[in-house]
Amino acid sequence: MSFWHTTKMKHAYWRVRERFNARTSSDHEVIYRLGRGLKSVSGSWQRTFRFPWGDFRYVSSDNLYGQFADIFLKRQYAFSCDKPEPVIIDCGGNVGLSAIWFKMNYPRCHLTVYEADPDLATMLRTNLDSAGFYDVQVRNEVVWTSNGRVAFLKTGDDSGRITDNSSILYPSIDLVDYLPACVDLLKLDIEGAEFAVLTKLCETGAIQRIKRLVCECHIWREKTDDFVRALALLRSSKMQLSMNAAAGPYLGLAAEEAPFEVVKGKQVLVELFAWHPPE
Repeated sequence: MSFWHTTKMKHAYWRVRERFNARTSSDHEVIYRLGRGLKSVSGSWQRTFRFPWGDFRYVSSDNLYGQFADIFLKRQYAFSCDKPEPVIIDCGGNVGLSAIWFKMNYPRCHLTVYEADPDLATMLRTNLDSAGFYDVQVRNEVVWTSNGRVAFLKTGDDSGRITDNSSILYPSIDLVDYLPACVDLLKLDIEGAEFAVLTKLCETGAIQRIKRLVCECHIWREKTDDFVRALALLRSSKMQLSMNAAAGPYLGLAAEEAPFEVVKGKQVLVELFAWHPPE
């Protein structure tokens, strides 16, 4: 039987299971059902999707689809670790897919998740409890370079960020002050605040407490120098670097087009991987 016929039969089987509201049994069935049946949801209207581990609340189906593909299928946060109980700090937890993946793949990890948006933080906690992960610490604070309060644009999805254009202040923490003595993985997905946070981690020496780093870098054209500076600081801190890059449609278009057809006005989203080599 050809691959095409096998795939067609598999999809037909999955459609029957979906019709009877059966719980998905594999990551590939999940992504098929997400791609087939979910429409974009705007605003703060909550919906629920049934994953193999239980019901999961979310806001945007587009975000849910993209996050599941990156985290579960592409395994963008998978790392090798010889410790049975790694310390993981997840900055920018959104509604909890990354946290659930960490607990499923590193079940004995000590996991702390930061989420600035109070509504998303509540949803994140609910999703973790639904999956049976009660030991995860969820902190509803903005990860930043100072303790106190900071202007934050609450968008209700995964693009909330620190901004000068908001009069609403949210609790913030200086990540340097809250890092444990040893962090096996630091995940940073903080919508543009990453360069300031990385700079302070490096300049204070706190980066030496971090064995591995995965950072989503939002490189608007005007942020290019910040990105280059952050890379130089990480290299000066003796970290090895690697990157994946793609156009970031939600970042908008640059004010001025590049003289290259493949680039034009596109902004860039870079997944930065950094680690300290074994001693």
